[in-house]
Amino acid sequence: MPNCPKCGQAIDKLYEYARGETKYEVYLGEDGEIHRDELDYLPDSEVEYECPECREVLFSNPGDADDFLSKP
Repeated sequence: MPNCPKCGQAIDKLYEYARGETKYEVYLGEDGEIHRDELDYLPDSEVEYECPECREVLFSNPGDADDFLSKP
C-alpha cells in the first residue's frame, strides 16, 4: 500500500473529482412514476485525485493515479 507524498499516511484509495455534464432522459413511465435515465456523461478535462486522509490534491492525470495505487 502506497503512502501519501503529502501527509505520509498509508492509503489504499484516492478521491476522484471530475467535472462534467450528464444528460438524462426524464419521463413518466407506465407505472405512473417519473423516471430519469442517464444517457450520456461528457467529462470536462479537469480531474483531480485527492488523498482521503489529508484531502490534498495528489494527481490530475488518471494514469498517474492508477500507477500510484498499483505500488506495493
